[in-house]
Amino acid sequence: MSSSTTYPPLMQNSHDDGSTAALQILCIFLLMWEIMYHIAHICIKKCLDRYPSIIVSSNSSDSVKSTSNNKLPQRRSSDDRLGAAHLIMFIITLLTFITTLLYCVAYKEMNTFVDSINNAGLYDATSNFLNDMSKKIMHEYDGRSTLALVCSFFIIMNYDTTPRGQSSDSNDAKQTLTKRGPSYITSFLHSIYVTFRGINHLYELWYASNLDKLYIPSIELIDSYRYAHLHVAITNTLFLSYLIYDLIHIIHQYPKLGGVDTIVHHTLFALCSVINGTYGLMAFQFGWLIIGEVSTIFLNIRWFLLKSGRGISVLLDKVNGLFAVTFFISRIGVYTIGIIHLFWYSYDELISLPEVSGVPVLLLSMTCGSMLLGWALNILWGYKILAMVGKSSKTKSRKKD
Repeated sequence: MSSSTTYPPLMQNSHDDGSTAALQILCIFLLMWEIMYHIAHICIKKCLDRYPSIIVSSNSSDSVKSTSNNKLPQRRSSDDRLGAAHLIMFIITLLTFITTLLYCVAYKEMNTFVDSINNAGLYDATSNFLNDMSKKIMHEYDGRSTLALVCSFFIIMNYDTTPRGQSSDSNDAKQTLTKRGPSYITSFLHSIYVTFRGINHLYELWYASNLDKLYIPSIELIDSYRYAHLHVAITNTLFLSYLIYDLIHIIHQYPKLGGVDTIVHHTLFALCSVINGTYGLMAFQFGWLIIGEVSTIFLNIRWFLLKSGRGISVLLDKVNGLFAVTFFISRIGVYTIGIIHLFWYSYDELISLPEVSGVPVLLLSMTCGSMLLGWALNILWGYKILAMVGKSSKTKSRKKD
């Protein structure tokens, strides 16, 4: 088999100990996001129970009641469809995490199991596999393997298959904050942390050569930027775990947390994270991509202001302004400069990556295409933001007149 068709273990360039260690850390990060989600859910519920008048403004009650009454007749049929969709999603999640867990803690055993099926038959191969796994569980697990095991089962056991529309107060502001608020709090914390790390990545790799900015070599080829490269690899794993976590919750609560465009966005960038983490690509580029999350900070604050009945307030106007400014600086200004640097000033190093890193041209094209698609999507969103700002300013001027 030629080298161009041989695919290395997933995320092998994301950790000095290789693929298994990287995937175990991925599972640990998934556990972290899920725990953070449940802690946020508890905190929101306690705050709403103790300080309801402070958290939720009284301005939201009338509009909430009217929309709630209008949607009551259609709730039962939609609940049945949601229940079936959530059950299917739970099964997919269960199978995914079982597969990931086996890959993390028993990568060699799984390869041996597949090879021995042809030689010893399915029954004997399964028996030997279970015997080897039991010995490994009893004697050979290290700390990461144990945490990966706990992570997978924690997420599976805490995955709620109850349809979101069964509550009679599903459109109430408190119910909205309780059900969807934890996802936005987790997104808020994630965006702050990865923005900080993205700025740090740009600083550490600013004076690196174009090739060092594009390629993270394996541990056998230690370079002067190894420390900075491993920082990028860890952030990439953290970002990938968040995309997987968020994608599960988006599908589970579809379409409350996001539509088809969000699902496609998360899926494409998750695939790019896997490709880049496996072959060690786009270290510097990941830095200017991830700092685009700075606008998400204000987007999440905006959501809480709107859902808590503060849609008409000075604070919301300021948050909208900060969101627009950070969006245009990071997602259009910095992103455009990064695209120009990648495809113009680093073009020779970019086209040499298949030979240098072994990445197939198709996967490299998928990564570059996704980056261009993300840039075009940001331009489209920027145009919509400008249209909303223009419409809002016209409305305010009419009111003053």
